[in-house]
Amino acid sequence: MIYELVLRVGAAQEIVVGGILEELGAIAVTTELGPDPEEVVLRGLFYGMLESSVREIEIRLPLYFARFGLGLPAPVWREVVDCDWEKAWRAHSQAVAVGEGLLVLPSWLEPPVGNRRVVLRVDPAMAFGSGSHPTTRGCLVALERRAHDGLLGRTLDLGCGSGILAIAAAKLGAVSVLATDIDPIATATCIENCGLNQVSGQVITRTQGGVPGGVFDTVVANILANVLLELAPDIVRVLAPGGNLILSGLLETHVEAILGTYDGLGMTGWNVDILEEWAVLGAFRG
Repeated sequence: MIYELVLRVGAAQEIVVGGILEELGAIAVTTELGPDPEEVVLRGLFYGMLESSVREIEIRLPLYFARFGLGLPAPVWREVVDCDWEKAWRAHSQAVAVGEGLLVLPSWLEPPVGNRRVVLRVDPAMAFGSGSHPTTRGCLVALERRAHDGLLGRTLDLGCGSGILAIAAAKLGAVSVLATDIDPIATATCIENCGLNQVSGQVITRTQGGVPGGVFDTVVANILANVLLELAPDIVRVLAPGGNLILSGLLETHVEAILGTYDGLGMTGWNVDILEEWAVLGAFRG
């Protein structure tokens, strides 16, 4: 079933709330002006939903708003009954070229003739990471940069969502990949997408909170800013000396706090990319 979640928020909150809807699994987010010029109406489309899925999102929604210090507007759900919607959506789905050599592709599409990019097959589901969100694209580009230098090594994808970053790491030459998420829906989606990409033997997926034990040459964490701050000591602890750190899921306004915290833990050589007001940060452990 397909549901639409409608939220009326302040115009200044459009980017953040749109990102929250995508992180909760919306396969499309549209914006329209509200009756008040200071407000916008965001509509997120959720595919493959059950009544239990709606309840799950209603539980998670206030947590995400609270993490950004936002008040939660009254959510309005509407079932989309147009039986041709999925067919039309698939017809308009396109390959997404990312970075110098990656191609994000739904399972029902074939790569263009002569494609030389590494194909990442990701189907929509209730898990963050379709390749369309700026933070996902930015992390993919950062992984690609590290892969060019042969630096991925043992990789941890912390907060894996759909598994797109873990899959990319595996296909770009990581020695091993551990993908973790606190959400069992996300890890189930990650496992499914790893199967689509024939990397199930390279990626270990776990449902767990916090930072797992071990030592990693690359840690990529596309999660929320307050979680990155909370977990900072543990994230740096599992990073090998000279290892690569890729952080995202945060707005440009969060960059200063993140840099200050991780600088104090020995991270150096920062690279900061700003994509549509979202930030992707890269550094090395000194």
